[in-house]
Amino acid sequence: MFNNKTGPKPVEDVFGAYLSSDAELTPINQYPIIPQNFIYQGFPKKILPLDKALQALQSKKDLSDTFICTYEKDKLFNRIRRYPKNYVEMLKRTAGIIGFDISIHSDMPLWKQKAFIGENLELTYFFGKQGIPVIPNIRYGTDETIDDFFSAIPLHSTIAIVTYGFIKFKYQKAEWLDCLEKIFQKLKPERLVVYGSLKGKLFSKFSEMTQIQIYKAWFAQDREERRNGN
Repeated sequence: MFNNKTGPKPVEDVFGAYLSSDAELTPINQYPIIPQNFIYQGFPKKILPLDKALQALQSKKDLSDTFICTYEKDKLFNRIRRYPKNYVEMLKRTAGIIGFDISIHSDMPLWKQKAFIGENLELTYFFGKQGIPVIPNIRYGTDETIDDFFSAIPLHSTIAIVTYGFIKFKYQKAEWLDCLEKIFQKLKPERLVVYGSLKGKLFSKFSEMTQIQIYKAWFAQDREERRNGN
């Protein structure tokens, strides 16, 4: 809204509408759709959590071959949620970002699940629009949220999932298998980035359906390096 002598004063954008104001929207909840040309069509060489990446970037370390993820505690990346503009130039010094991973739990009210889905997509869209390569992160809530979320992600593209800390019991493995079935059925990805682990005969059929690359979680990498004395 423009300000002039006769018209109303401009309204301050306190809700961050600028993040995805020009995006195409999904039909039901109007999530921003991630365009195919924003998406990195390959596999990252390295992946590093945002909190660790910001420390490295502030120390002038070279992360030009490293994708940044938010597979960490939500509070560690809350600052970028509040002030995304402040991190654009810094993140341009990396290879790209994995889409945001604000936690969505099945026991949340449905409106809250949808709000966090929208925020994850909106932040991913915003940084993609700045010319930073992105890989959409697949994070939805209960079954009611699936279809409209998937309509925000291009078919036949590169996508990412996190398994670290999620698959500890047999029933959780069954849930993840169901999740992967839906992902492959709906999105038919060309590449699947897995942060964590993806083991066992039950998962073998997915490697026949697309290219899969698995990245150890940073915590596991760090622990292994410490054990080896590096």
